[in-house]
Amino acid sequence: MFRKEMNQSINNVGPQEEWNKTYGGSAAEEACMVQQTTDGGYILTGYTVSYGGGASDIWLVKTDVAGNQLWTKTFGGSGNDLSRSVQQTSDGGYIIGGQTQSFGNGGDDIWVIKTDASGNILWEKTFGGINDDNCFWILQLPSDDYVLTGDWDLQGAADLYLMKLSSEGTELWRKTYSGDNPGFGHSMQIVSDGGFILFGGTNLYGDLDMWLIKTDMNGTIQWEKIFGERIPEVATTIIQTKDDGFLLGGWTLPTDLNKSMLLIKTDDEGNMLWEKSIDAGYEDEPYVNTLGLNEASDGSFIIAGEKIVLNEKDIWMLKTDMNGTILWDMIIGGASDEYGCGVEEIDDEHVIVVGSTKSYGAGGNDMWLIKVSQGNGTAPPLTPTISGPSSGKVNTEYPYQSSTTDPEGDQVFYRFDWGDGTNSEWVGPFDSGTVVGAKHKWSVKGSYEIKVKAKDTNGAESEWSDPLPISMPKVVVSGSLLLRLLERFLNMFPVLRQLLVL
Repeated sequence: MFRKEMNQSINNVGPQEEWNKTYGGSAAEEACMVQQTTDGGYILTGYTVSYGGGASDIWLVKTDVAGNQLWTKTFGGSGNDLSRSVQQTSDGGYIIGGQTQSFGNGGDDIWVIKTDASGNILWEKTFGGINDDNCFWILQLPSDDYVLTGDWDLQGAADLYLMKLSSEGTELWRKTYSGDNPGFGHSMQIVSDGGFILFGGTNLYGDLDMWLIKTDMNGTIQWEKIFGERIPEVATTIIQTKDDGFLLGGWTLPTDLNKSMLLIKTDDEGNMLWEKSIDAGYEDEPYVNTLGLNEASDGSFIIAGEKIVLNEKDIWMLKTDMNGTILWDMIIGGASDEYGCGVEEIDDEHVIVVGSTKSYGAGGNDMWLIKVSQGNGTAPPLTPTISGPSSGKVNTEYPYQSSTTDPEGDQVFYRFDWGDGTNSEWVGPFDSGTVVGAKHKWSVKGSYEIKVKAKDTNGAESEWSDPLPISMPKVVVSGSLLLRLLERFLNMFPVLRQLLVL
């Protein structure tokens, strides 16, 4: 279904799409975030134009573990409403952070919605003034209170803000940080010391730069860092890493219209450890979406974004090591535009990716959920070879040999398929490169094909070998049997008797 381009590891172990699902109607839907829920399924949020009561409405989609839609909910009015953030809460329900033009004080207002486990509203709150205010990220605290970040515009210029709400949605405090220069809040995390890390943008030095702010649990700044050069850098996502540092993700937008994915790794005080700029292709009118970032269980990083391929946007997945070196990348897309905006590792072998597609589904855009196998297992043995007799007699045992090598030098098991409905089961293990023998006899005359495959001690299996054709002749009369017949019936075969000197 998809066009895929991969740069795999040296062992040729790379990602594979396992399944995908689209959600939407005849108009447009887009996803902004996905999270695995406690029942093994997924919760998605974004917006819908196909359903609801307005130009666009917040759309909440719940699926089972296989991505099958269980239920959806729309929230909105006559204006444009959308959500960029959702999290399952401690009571099994959901907290949604977004913005609304349908309700509030004017322009865009921050809209926070709390639902039960079935998506029914328990309470909802709007925050903001007459200008545009929005929420990009919302999280539940261990106390069951909430924190959110985004842009707050009081005087015609946006401020990056941090707001704390009670468990019932009452505003407890709000901090803004931009001062005289516009600031934008795009992502946040609760850090290991109980404080917060905020990631957004600032125009302090002219062009848009990435802005990293560390606060204590009360929102007081402890330190801040700005990352940028002479071209716009757009901040989208941050995660705290296992070493207590941070991985920052975003985009650069140079004047030649070749945008690049930008990854920055810092220590726990925001000092840059490394930076990677990865070309994402040429675009006439560069537009960027949120990057999905996730730290895998092995300490590597998984990223979901977008890349221009054959003049169209496609979902772009990358896996890097802890130093930002690309281990593999993967393009998923069709004839039109797609993008990825969220990624989460769901177990050691699999990740879930969310984004939007124009190529597939029911309408102009649809939400798109994709399960991908990372290919974290070891490389399988090479396809084995097989040799031995190609013909013979029934009820006679014949020997066959096979061998292969394993890329990591692991020991190898073999399984012979004899082509008559029987097999040898797994035999071994044997050292890599060892020639292994097996014997078999066929009880029915006919033609057969022998195949063999191998697996290493980690369970990684090779492909089946090329088949070896075997023929068991349908008419087989032994010389000794013929002689016994002639001796018994001499008078019936006088000519043969003379020739054979019997």
